[in-house]
Amino acid sequence: MGHFQSVCQAKQPEQGKQEAAKLKWKARVSEVDDFDDIDVPFLGEVSENDQTYWSSSILVDGNETHFKLDTGAAVTVLSDSTPWLNKHIMRPTTKRLRGPGSTVLTVIGQMTSTLRHRDKQIKETLYVVKDQESSLLSRKACRTLNLVRRVEEVDSCDDETANFKAEFPQLFTGLGKLKTAYHITLTSDAKPMCLYTARKVPHPLLPKVKKELESMLEQNVISKVTEPTKWCSGMVPVLKPSGSVRICVDLTSLNKAVEREIHPMSSVDESLAKLGKSTIFTKLDANSGFWQIPLEDESKLLTTFVTPFGRFCFNRLPFGITSAPEVFQRAMSTILEGLDGVICHMDDVLVHGATQTEHDIRVRAVLQRLQEAGITLNQGKCEFSKQSVKFLGHFIDDTGVKVDPSKTRAIRDFPVPRSVKELQRFMGMVNQVGKFLPGLAEINEPLRQLLKKDNVWCWGEAQQRSFTQIKEMMVSTAVLAHYDPELPTVIAADASGTGMGAILYQVQTDGNRRPVCYASRSLTETEQRYAVIEKEALAATWACERFSEYVLGLHFEVETDHKPLVTLLNSKELVKMPPRLQRFRIRMMRFDAETLYVPGKQQTSADALSRAPVERPGMDDVNFVDEVESYASTSAINLPVTMQRFEEIRNAQKADEVCAKIRDYCVQGWPDYMPHNPILKHYYEQRGHLSVVEDLLIYDERIVIPRALRLDILERLHQGHLGITKCRARARDSVWWPGLSKSLEEMISSCLTCAIHRQEVREPLMSSSFPSRPWERLGMDLFELKGKSFLIVVDYYSRWIEVKQLQGQSTMAVISSLKEIFAVHGIPDLVVSDNGPQFANENFRKLAEEYGFVHTTSSPRYPQANGEAERGVRTVKALLKKNDDIQLALLSYRASPLQNGLAPCELLMGRRLQTQVPTLPHMLLPRVQQPDLTTVREKEEKYRSDQMMTYNRRHDSRELPELQPGDSVWIRDQSRYGKVTQKAQQPRSYHVQTEHGTVRRNRRALIAVQGQPTKTRVPESSMSNDPERPDDSDESDSTGSQRNQQINRKQPEGASTPTAATETRTRSGRLVKPPKRLSM
Repeated sequence: MGHFQSVCQAKQPEQGKQEAAKLKWKARVSEVDDFDDIDVPFLGEVSENDQTYWSSSILVDGNETHFKLDTGAAVTVLSDSTPWLNKHIMRPTTKRLRGPGSTVLTVIGQMTSTLRHRDKQIKETLYVVKDQESSLLSRKACRTLNLVRRVEEVDSCDDETANFKAEFPQLFTGLGKLKTAYHITLTSDAKPMCLYTARKVPHPLLPKVKKELESMLEQNVISKVTEPTKWCSGMVPVLKPSGSVRICVDLTSLNKAVEREIHPMSSVDESLAKLGKSTIFTKLDANSGFWQIPLEDESKLLTTFVTPFGRFCFNRLPFGITSAPEVFQRAMSTILEGLDGVICHMDDVLVHGATQTEHDIRVRAVLQRLQEAGITLNQGKCEFSKQSVKFLGHFIDDTGVKVDPSKTRAIRDFPVPRSVKELQRFMGMVNQVGKFLPGLAEINEPLRQLLKKDNVWCWGEAQQRSFTQIKEMMVSTAVLAHYDPELPTVIAADASGTGMGAILYQVQTDGNRRPVCYASRSLTETEQRYAVIEKEALAATWACERFSEYVLGLHFEVETDHKPLVTLLNSKELVKMPPRLQRFRIRMMRFDAETLYVPGKQQTSADALSRAPVERPGMDDVNFVDEVESYASTSAINLPVTMQRFEEIRNAQKADEVCAKIRDYCVQGWPDYMPHNPILKHYYEQRGHLSVVEDLLIYDERIVIPRALRLDILERLHQGHLGITKCRARARDSVWWPGLSKSLEEMISSCLTCAIHRQEVREPLMSSSFPSRPWERLGMDLFELKGKSFLIVVDYYSRWIEVKQLQGQSTMAVISSLKEIFAVHGIPDLVVSDNGPQFANENFRKLAEEYGFVHTTSSPRYPQANGEAERGVRTVKALLKKNDDIQLALLSYRASPLQNGLAPCELLMGRRLQTQVPTLPHMLLPRVQQPDLTTVREKEEKYRSDQMMTYNRRHDSRELPELQPGDSVWIRDQSRYGKVTQKAQQPRSYHVQTEHGTVRRNRRALIAVQGQPTKTRVPESSMSNDPERPDDSDESDSTGSQRNQQINRKQPEGASTPTAATETRTRSGRLVKPPKRLSM
C-alpha cells in the first residue's frame, strides 16, 4: 500500500502476489505521477480495503452504472463491457490516457453524458477504454457529485447558509407575498371566453386533484368562486412520475387579450461587465416566484377556472399567463434597485464581491431587502459563497467570464460526415451563415469536391482540415452574435428520428439574422417512438426551455417545418389535443412564443443538428420523458373502456389494414402529400390529432375504432335510444373514426323504436283557398255532447254555422238534416267531411250525385285536413256548454264581426240580423251594394298568412319528404307495415297497401322504412373508410326530414303485432267489432 505495483521493490509473500495480480494500478490519492506530457491525463485507481466505501451507482443518461471512485484519476473512464454502451454513439478521439507506470491505455472513443447522483448532476466526458475491468469516476466528478468532499469547504458553505437562515428566518419559510398587487390589463378588443362545464378528469385522478386544490386553497393561492364571471378557463391536471398532480390552467384565450408590459432589461454584456474583479458569488432563487405576486380583486376573476369540484380563481399571479415573467422581473428589479453587486435577470439573482467581506455585506443587504418586501427563497436552489457559478450562459469565477461551451458544442462536436448525404446536410447549414464567413469558397473546396457526381467518396486530411476550420469559423464572433434582449428573437427547432436541433437567432439592426447559440440532443428510446408531430412539438418545447434564460419574458417566434404543429401550439384548446401534445403545450405556456411554419429548405441548419446530435439526454430530460409518458398513459388507461375491451380494440387495430398503416405513419412520419387514396385521405387531414399511446392508436384522447368494431360501438353508443346530440357527446368522450358523426346520424335515423316514440313532426300549415262566393264550399262533421248527437255545417266563405241535433248517427238522419239546410241556403259546389261511416257509404254518394255537389273526404285519422269544420265544432261545443238557449247563442255568433270586419250574416245574406243588442233600423236594411270582395279577400289572406306563420313558428314545422309508389312505410296508428301504391288527390295524402287491404293516410301518419323486419341495417358510412363527412361535427339534435328518410323495419319493443287476418276493417281503417251477443 502506498506504492505503484509496477515499481515496487519490496518482496511480497506468495499470497500477497496473488492478490496484487487481481488489482491493477493501485495508488494512494496523494501519489499522483507527474507526466512531462501534460496533455496526457493520468488514470489511477484508489486502493482501499473496504471496496464498497469507494464505489457508488451513478445514473449515466438515465442508465444505472457502477463506478469506482478514483480521486487519483483526471478523467472518467467507462469499461467497454458496460451493458448499455451499444445504445449510444461514441465519437472518435485522439486523447491518450496513461495509467501508473506510464502504461498507455487503449481508448476506443469518447462521449459526453449527464451523470446524476441523488440531487446532484453534471455533464462529464467519458472515455471508453478497452479491456477495462471497472468504470472509474474522476476526482472532479467525485467532488462535484458530493461523493468525495473537502470537509472544510463544505462545512464553510453549510455554516454560511445556516448563518443567513438564522439571521433572516422569514426568508426561508413558506410562500412569500409582495405588498403591491398586480392588475391584469386587457386589450380594448378583448372578447371574454367562459367555459361552463368542467373538462372530464380520469376517475383515479379525482382524489389527487382535490388534494392539490385544497393545498392551493390553504396557501391562499386560489379561492372559491360563486359569483358569475365573464371569463372562465379549463383545468388540466398533470400527473407527475411521483404520483402527485400539478394543476395547470389553459389560459390561452385570456393570454390573447392581456396587454403586455414592457420592462427594459440590460443586455448580457452590460450585466456581465458589472462583475469587475469579483471572486465570491451567491445565486438566489425565489420560492415559486410568480405565486408571490398577489392579484388585484378585479383581476382575480379573470383567472377563474372550472373543475369537477367547482370554480376557483387565482389570488396570486398564475404560471400560465404570458405577462408573468416581465411582471416578476419588474418586481424584483424594483426591490433590489440601488444595491451594489447585484445582477437580476428574470428569476436569477446573482450577488458578487471582490472579497468575502464585501460579498457578505452585499448578500445581507439583498436578503434584508427581500425579507422586507415579503419575498421567500427556495433554500434548496440557493448557492452561497461560491468561487464559480454559471450565469446567463457563461461560467464566472475569479479568473473572469467564459462563454458556456454548451452554446457552441453542437457545432464544435459536430461529427465527421460519413456519406454524401451527411456532408450535404453540413454544407446546407454552413451556407445559411455563409455571408458571415470570409473566404468560405476557398476553404470548403475540398468538401465540395466530394459532392461532385463523378468523384469517389474519400475523406482525407484536406477534407478534415476544411471541416475543422469551418466549424471554428461558425462559432467565432464573425458568425455568433451577442445576445441583446431588445432585438427580435427567433428559435428554429427541428426533430429527426434520433435527435433534435435548435438555433437561437436574433435579427440585427442591419436586417441580417445571426445565430446566438446552437444546441442538439439525441432522443431517448421512448422519444424515438413518438409520432412525428410529437417529436416536432418536443423539439420546440425543448428548444424554448434550453434557451429560456434568453427568451423568458420576451415575445419571440418558434420556427417549425411541420405545418400541423402551428395551430396546435398557437391556439388549439388543450382538451382537443393528443395527450403528449397537451403536456408539451402546458410546458410552453410560460413563454410568449408564436409558432410559425417555414418550409423545410429554410430549416437546413436545425435539421442538420437534429440528425447529428452531440448531447445525450440528461436527468431533467429523462424526468420530463417519464412525466410525459405518465400523463399520456393515464389519459389512455383511464378511457371509459375495460382492460379486456382495451386489448380487444388494440388487437383489432393491428389486424385492420388501414389502422395498421396509420400507426406506421404516426411513428415513422407522414408523407408530404397523400396520393389519391380515398381511404387514407381523411386520416391524413386529421394527422395532427393522431398518435400512438400504450400501443394504441388514438385521436386526441379518443380511441380510433377499426372497421370491424364500428357497428358494435354504434349500438353501444345508442343504448337507451338517446338522441343524436347525446350520442355524439358520448362518442366525443371516448371513440373516433372518420365519419363517426354521419354514422351515428344514419343509425338513429334508421331506428324504428326512436321514430315511433319521437314527437311527430308538424308540417307547415296549409290553408284552404278562400272561396269566390258564399255557400260555395261547406265543411261538415258530427260530434256528441251530453249524450246528444249533432251535425255541424260551416260555410268556408262566411263561416256561417248551421247546427242540427240528430235523432241518431245514421246516414239517413244526416241526409235529412242536410236537405233541410240546403232548402234554406241552397246547394253548395263542394262538401268536405271526414271518413266517418255516415259519409263514406253508398247513400251519401247518391245524395251528392242527386243534388249535384262534389263530396271529398280528409285523410283518415287526420281531422286537421277539415279545419273549418273542426274549428266550428269547438265553437259550437263552447256555446252549448255556456248557454241554455243554443239558438240565441248561435244568433249572437252569426251577427258578430269576423277578422275581416264583417259578420257571417253580412257575408252570407248581405244584411245584419236583429239581436238583443239595440240597433238603428236603417242598419238592418239589406245592402243594395254588396261588400267589396277584394277588400274582404285581402283581409282574409292576411289573416290566414299570419295564422300560418304563427303556427309554423310555434310548432317548428317542416316539410316531410314526399313518398313514392313502392316505398315501404310504417303506419303509426295501426302499428304495421305497408307499401305506398299511389298519391291521393288530397294534399299530403297517400294510398297504402297493407296485408289487410288499402288505407289512406296523411304523410304525418307514415314513417318511411328500409330493410328487413328481422335484421338491423348497418349504416353504410360506419363500414366504409370513405365517408362523405370525415369531421366529427357538433350539430344540434334535429328531428326533421333526415330522420324520417329511412327507418329500419325491425319490430320495435312494445309495438303491437300485425292484426289477425280474421279482423275486418272499414275503408278508413277502423276495426269493425261485432256485438258480443252475436258471437262473431
